[in-house]
Amino acid sequence: MKINPPRPITLTPYLVGGFLLLGTACDKQAVSVAHPATGDEAFALTADWPAFAQSPSSKVDILFMVDDSSSMAPLQAKLQAGFADFMTALENLPGGVPDLHLGVVSSSMGAGRNASVDHCPSGGDQGILHNAKVGSTCAGVTLTDSYLSVRTDATSGQVVTNYGSASLANAFGCISALGDQGCGFEHQLASVLRALGADGAAAPEQNAGFMRPDAFLAVVLVTDEDDCSAPPTSDLFDEPSSYGPLQSYRCNEYGHLCMIDGKLQHPPRDMSTGELQGCRSAEDGRLVRVQDAVTALKALKEDPTAVFFAAITGPATPYVVGLGPSENQSDSSMWPFIQHSCIHTENSGTETYADPAVRLAQAVAGFGSHAFLGNLCDDTMGPALNAISTRFSRPMAAACVATPDPAGPGCTVIDRGVDAAGRTATRLPSCADAGGATPCWRLVDDVPACGAGAQRLEVDRGGVVAPASTVTAIDCTTAHP
Repeated sequence: MKINPPRPITLTPYLVGGFLLLGTACDKQAVSVAHPATGDEAFALTADWPAFAQSPSSKVDILFMVDDSSSMAPLQAKLQAGFADFMTALENLPGGVPDLHLGVVSSSMGAGRNASVDHCPSGGDQGILHNAKVGSTCAGVTLTDSYLSVRTDATSGQVVTNYGSASLANAFGCISALGDQGCGFEHQLASVLRALGADGAAAPEQNAGFMRPDAFLAVVLVTDEDDCSAPPTSDLFDEPSSYGPLQSYRCNEYGHLCMIDGKLQHPPRDMSTGELQGCRSAEDGRLVRVQDAVTALKALKEDPTAVFFAAITGPATPYVVGLGPSENQSDSSMWPFIQHSCIHTENSGTETYADPAVRLAQAVAGFGSHAFLGNLCDDTMGPALNAISTRFSRPMAAACVATPDPAGPGCTVIDRGVDAAGRTATRLPSCADAGGATPCWRLVDDVPACGAGAQRLEVDRGGVVAPASTVTAIDCTTAHP
């Protein structure tokens, strides 16, 4: 697993002191420092504050991981139907849709060393971006790159795309309808890591140009089962073996730990259970460790807050093991299975479902407020997709913050970025206290942009253009030294 070492950090004298950041679990991670803050701590303390990009031309790379195992076809259609809601937040940004790269990968990465498993050839799709025209919305789509792109020409102001005369929604539908013939041992995390070159090897050459060093990165997983990413040499999928029936339950038995009889244990193979509690990833190396995957994805950017991670999948609970007849007619034994954690009947009458996504929920939690977890069994996928794009595009949106309480602690504003020496965190004075010096900040009324009850953060830089990596973070909820 590729994990970059910490980089040196510069720190202005304003930031030396004990910071305290408090917030709700859904929006902020609680961080406290009881001693003078180190550079790393000062940078980290602002990671979950509202922050806004200072570059006028933002870039964003979005990678969709679309499960292509059996039963996923109607859910892929649901994704395509909700894509317009995903784009709404981006279209409503102050400058319109940003410079955008949009790619799609599948969940198929093979079944370890066993290349004989149906639909699981060795290596699977190898994290290569899909650009084949496989959907029903391909009219007018002409795509030679491995991803979709949208940008505005700086000279003419015209929108330039690389997918022909089709709409972006139709182009996305065209390349994301991957079908349901992929590997049933889904390697969602491994596919993403491979696609982005975050697993210790270079990204596939077919993916060249997709991920840009100066762009925000958003990863969105759409899947009805939990992650079963295993090393390519794993014997977990061998048959016959002592690992039990060759079915998805192996991923649960060896990928999860649950609180059973007062201690963490792997889910049982030989008995049904009531609802199991406290289930989490078994970080013992049989599968790709969730924490390693989170760390590797964050390390793709100099500033880890430039990486957003989302999953639309099955709720992690309820988690119940059942026993059912063998899928092998010559085997009279009962086989274990995981009961679906949610079921939904689509408008077409098709029943869709999802299983407990314990590992994926844990991965989402690893990104703090830079993440979103959605329920695959909701009536439509549009609201979840809109919430995802709204959240990851916040740094590119109008710099609106709730009007501070006049009796509150006041606001602290930090420029955070990355320069040749490493990460930087610089406290800015308010313009009222700066005596004409710049940069400084002020909050201004801007009802058209921010609505009632909010103000726009304005940074006066005296005509100096901020470095492209700079974001300005603000907190008005807690007093900071």
